[in-house]
Amino acid sequence: MSNESNYCFDATQTITGELGSQEDGPSGSPSSWPASEAIIESCELACFKWKTFSDEEYTDWKKMSKKNTEIPLRSFFSILKMNQCPKTVSDKPPKPSLLSLAEERLAKNLCATTCVWIGEHTHFDCIPGLLKCYSVWFATRDWRLQEFTFEEKNVPALGFEMLYKWMRTTEVPELKNVVPTLQAAKHLKVEILYDALWARMCHESVQEKVAFRCYLQAQNLPELGILRETMLGRVRNYFLPLVGSEDFIDLEVGVLEQLLLLDSLGVNSEMEVFFAVLRWVGHRPELVSERLPHLQRLMDCVRFPYMPMKFLVSLRNSTVHPDQKELCRKDPVLLAFNKDPKTMDRISDAVTFMGSRCQHDIKKFMEMCRRKFVQLVYPRKWQYHPKCSYHVRHEKSRFPHTHQFTATDFADYVESLQEEWSGDGPEDSGKSQMEDLEVDIIFTLKDEQRGGTSVV
Repeated sequence: MSNESNYCFDATQTITGELGSQEDGPSGSPSSWPASEAIIESCELACFKWKTFSDEEYTDWKKMSKKNTEIPLRSFFSILKMNQCPKTVSDKPPKPSLLSLAEERLAKNLCATTCVWIGEHTHFDCIPGLLKCYSVWFATRDWRLQEFTFEEKNVPALGFEMLYKWMRTTEVPELKNVVPTLQAAKHLKVEILYDALWARMCHESVQEKVAFRCYLQAQNLPELGILRETMLGRVRNYFLPLVGSEDFIDLEVGVLEQLLLLDSLGVNSEMEVFFAVLRWVGHRPELVSERLPHLQRLMDCVRFPYMPMKFLVSLRNSTVHPDQKELCRKDPVLLAFNKDPKTMDRISDAVTFMGSRCQHDIKKFMEMCRRKFVQLVYPRKWQYHPKCSYHVRHEKSRFPHTHQFTATDFADYVESLQEEWSGDGPEDSGKSQMEDLEVDIIFTLKDEQRGGTSVV
């Protein structure tokens, strides 16, 4: 064998298997190594030129051990010639992740192939998959449809805009936009957003003036009846400040009627409710003729039995006065009230109610109402305003009532409240300005009636 130091081996060939060590005896000679046919063939093709002894010499182990023969340590790559395999390193930027692509699609509203029309003039381009993901209404529609139209009252344009923005960003709308968005979420059955919006409306900050604004927003929205009832029930301290504002004069008759029916209305006397009706009908001369037909409807909301007896007598005297036209010449609203056929009946029933209740204890009075078919009229949950000169408190506020003030006194007081209730009103919603009075005992009977006990 030649003693050259180079070794040539085809790069396509590989050598595998187990090899013996220098400490092996004769049994570790090349002839006894376990090797596959591929290894043997490779060895026959290769020229080992680094060895300093022959195979025959290596088989005589004793002789080899005496020579103290060593095999030089060399790198495998100094022996084996390797073919060059160049690698190409790409200079292209890495591909964006699926998450980043989805975020970009939502942020830029890409692939918005569905058109949603609100009315005839407003439309929104939307991602169809996004609509179907959140809205049960859209999910149950034919997937081939690419255009939808809604009436403004069912899906307000502002509400759908906020709803679709929430789908893309999960950002809950501001309070001023919650009501129309709630209507859109209810109609389109977006339950996750609907629950989030209700949680926003249940916050303690949505009280009094803020709650009343929400009620007005929901007034003409068909699917928000529960919201209207909830918001209206939160109006108590704000009633008298509302009466003194221009917003009160602008109320629709239906809204005012619902407001006057509340037991929790923040008043100290039923006279304030009576004067509030007269103010709404007659405050603007140009609207008097239009609103006079609603006078009887609103007077049905006034609880005459809880007015002072002295005031009822004065109303009856003006009703039967022989010269009503001259007496009420400057007040067409009061003239219409006096001419109303139901006015005298209201006053007479109120006097009868007051006399009967003052003559009997509450149980006997309730029995008398049942026996004589007298309509039971419940009082309100009275409230005391310390800054009001004509309000009474505690014992003086109990039935029968003895308030004494005029329409001018009432108008001056409600107008004096406007500065304190500007903007969203006081931070504590007027709680520090008002005092709740003791609830009339007759309310316990009303609660029993609601619970299923027949009282009247």
